[in-house]
Amino acid sequence: MARTIDTARFVARRFLSSPKSHSIINVMSWVSVVAVGVPVAAMVILMSVFNGFDAIVRGMHGDFEPEITVMPERGVVMECAEGFKQQVEEIAGVRAATWVLDGQALLEYRGRQTTATVRGVDGDFEQVVPIEDMMDGGRYLLAEQSEANAVVGRGVAYQLGVRSGLSDSLRMYAPSRGRYSMLMPTSGVTLSKARPTGLFALDADTDGEYVLVTLGQAQQLLEYPHGASALKVRVAPSTNVAKVREQIARIVPEGVAVRTREELSSAMYKVLDYEKLAVLLIGVMILVVASFSVVGTLTMLMIDKRDSIATLRALGADTRMIRRIFIHQGMSICMLGALGGFVLGLAVSLAQQHWGIIRIPADTFLVDVYPVRVVALDLMVVVAAFTAVSYVATRATVKGRIKNMEQ
Repeated sequence: MARTIDTARFVARRFLSSPKSHSIINVMSWVSVVAVGVPVAAMVILMSVFNGFDAIVRGMHGDFEPEITVMPERGVVMECAEGFKQQVEEIAGVRAATWVLDGQALLEYRGRQTTATVRGVDGDFEQVVPIEDMMDGGRYLLAEQSEANAVVGRGVAYQLGVRSGLSDSLRMYAPSRGRYSMLMPTSGVTLSKARPTGLFALDADTDGEYVLVTLGQAQQLLEYPHGASALKVRVAPSTNVAKVREQIARIVPEGVAVRTREELSSAMYKVLDYEKLAVLLIGVMILVVASFSVVGTLTMLMIDKRDSIATLRALGADTRMIRRIFIHQGMSICMLGALGGFVLGLAVSLAQQHWGIIRIPADTFLVDVYPVRVVALDLMVVVAAFTAVSYVATRATVKGRIKNMEQ
């Protein structure tokens, strides 16, 4: 059996590297190599670019929302107990934790109004969220004895006309809990004021929604004196998040849940996974179309080699061996093109990843070059998908053509 396979491969290589270089069949073979290589290179580059954008989206979301969130299973708030926070911070792998309290409020600034989420944060917020890296103007300054301060998201600031250098107060209105009178409607609203000291920018969904104030001010505005929406936990690098979550789950009181970032944003992560799958399927379809070139070349080659096939039969080659010869021939064309395309696509992707050769011609994006991230698993998927498509197309073509020649 091994000798038969070697003979089939030898004959296939001879057909591919025939000295009759002027033959149109040889030209078609090399055209097919290029036709296969280009979509393979495009698929490698496309997957790498998608991974780059995917990493940016996940990274931005991960900056504002840490790996683990401790939150009430039911209701809006949980008790803000410092003793519990200290227990969490003592767990191995936990870098820092911070209490947050979120609530909807109507914001007013210089006659302009909008709604936003007021997030109250404690003094450890900077250790959990790299807010200093997100500042787009002014300073991150919340705790000040003389007056209350606020750090406003860039999207919210745009709607209100807030500038970090202005001294006007930002007015925040929230509905009072259980206190409303038809005779005095204003009694059902709680008012709090803060001076904007800075603007932060991350993405449209985040900086277009949040305004940061101190935890105490948020508790007063939302009328939860000792409450918090969640305890946000930042895990140290290279730490197993699942194990840390299990340890936190052992010490949480009844009625409190522990959720990972992926669980809280499962819809977003599913969309990203589906988009990646769609990109992969589109790439496979392109490879299927590219395989038609090999099918045509292989068909013409088998017609051109009818005399050689007759000679092989006279020497004792059976149909199975002849089929194997041309399958090796087709796969050689496919693999040669795939190898060239793979190397080209990988080289372009790595060059873009390390040097940022191709830039984005706009100033409104978060990055100024096309992000690229080469993932070994995705490269293996591309190779496996192309190999499967090539083998199926080649085998079907050879089997059908030999059957027609024997009739």
